[in-house]
Amino acid sequence: MAITHQTASLRSRITCARRWIAVAKEGDLIHAYEKTIELVDQYLLIQSSISTRHQILLDKLIPKSLASDAAATAIAGGEIKKAVQFLEQGRALLWSQMSQYRTPLQELQNVDSNLANEFARLSRLLETSALPQLDNDTSFHSSQLEARTYRQVSDAWRTVVAQIRKLDGFQSFLIPPTYAVLSEAARNGPVIVINISSYRSDAIILHPDGNPHVVPLHVQPQQIEILHSKFSEATRATKPRKVLLGILNTLWDDIVEPIVHKLQDLEIKRGSRIWWCPTSHLAMLPLHAAGHYRRDRPNLPDFYISSYTPTLTALLRSRETNLSRAPSGIPQLLVVAQSLVIDQPRIPSVQSEVETVEKIAPRVDVLHGQNITRDSVLTFLHDHPWVHFTCHGSQKPRPFDSCFHLYDEPLTLMDIMQARLPNAQYAFLSACHSAAGDTDKPDETIHLAAALQFSGFRSVIGTMYAMADEDGPALAEQVYKHMFRRVGKGKGKEGKDEMVVDFRDAAEALHTAVKALREREEGFPLERWINFVHIGV
Repeated sequence: MAITHQTASLRSRITCARRWIAVAKEGDLIHAYEKTIELVDQYLLIQSSISTRHQILLDKLIPKSLASDAAATAIAGGEIKKAVQFLEQGRALLWSQMSQYRTPLQELQNVDSNLANEFARLSRLLETSALPQLDNDTSFHSSQLEARTYRQVSDAWRTVVAQIRKLDGFQSFLIPPTYAVLSEAARNGPVIVINISSYRSDAIILHPDGNPHVVPLHVQPQQIEILHSKFSEATRATKPRKVLLGILNTLWDDIVEPIVHKLQDLEIKRGSRIWWCPTSHLAMLPLHAAGHYRRDRPNLPDFYISSYTPTLTALLRSRETNLSRAPSGIPQLLVVAQSLVIDQPRIPSVQSEVETVEKIAPRVDVLHGQNITRDSVLTFLHDHPWVHFTCHGSQKPRPFDSCFHLYDEPLTLMDIMQARLPNAQYAFLSACHSAAGDTDKPDETIHLAAALQFSGFRSVIGTMYAMADEDGPALAEQVYKHMFRRVGKGKGKEGKDEMVVDFRDAAEALHTAVKALREREEGFPLERWINFVHIGV
């Protein structure tokens, strides 16, 4: 078969694999999808820069619905666990591939330190190539390796990976995770993976007991794309409430309500945390706020506390406990506060937001004015496990150019990806569009919040679109009151605060904050509060 010819180009092999999908009989179809997804992954890995990989994903060579169609086929064949694996292997490819270069190596160091060091060295070179303008700590003179040199390093990297897999206990090193591994993402609460395909659409609930449960959904990709288009227009309108209510009604009726009923059947208690892992343009819609918002009808926030995760693997990484410093005691919180930059309107609420945070958080360092440079922020992030941005944010047409606007120059998504922050825990992004995503390739989940999660932050609060200036201080006050609610109340044997602040409280803090603001006499308009989302643990 042409797709197995090693001498053929990967582009031609992918083309042949797609033809195989088109003609494959039922028994071979899942294998055809499996091979196609594998070839796509290989093709992307031979590209030296992440921008090139992203451009290839936009190419007609690779169908946008490849992973979703593969999962739908697997579900139709009763292979639910295989469907979960397809969605994990065929989505968020850019993040997954970059994460391979940052694989934890503690266990490997104990077994074969030479192999571990060589893997780390080659990974650093490949990452340097993939992320332009990375710090020049390698022997290469530019931020991108020459194509020939890149191939040599990439081949050497694959050789080392093969050698590692020969070691006892490392046979699965960098092998796509099995369902048994992926299901661990639900150990602290159900994860709802929603697959949207023209063949069929379903929610797969990963239950803490390890079993998957399918909820059929009667929606088509075109319906979701129309909803997303309406949502995008509404968030830019002066009076969006009516349109947004219609969108939230549809999300509830067609998608969320059947899932809530299943969660109740599974005895997931009211008030529990749940994680959403949606596909296609559904990843850019406010599932967390689905409902009718009438007195006689319940809404999702009345049932559960919602978080999002781009992939199951991303959630598993966020739960890793190998922090250099334990997540106990009072964290040092960095506030990045920039109210005025060139070509952007002044944000009048920034100073008020800083004062609010300083009043509640015990240990705060503030960067403001001329002190907020790109380099200073990157430096301070290394020493602060918690960070709060209050500034302008932008989601750009070229998603890797998305940025926070600082005093001297923007802090871009690419800059954040370059950072390695092993002690990072929590980020509050009080900035516009910080969790907006890439409309052209929504399954890749390319936005500022995802970049911070990739760089090490395990729990992130962000925004789906432009936020109202006055919401920053109001929401920050309620969030931090909840996050620091036990400070001074939990004393250990030596009279010190012990485990009184936990970054894993962020989702509950956001949920509680929104509820408190909605219950105020002046209220909290729907179009403002549904903007805020939580990502991670």
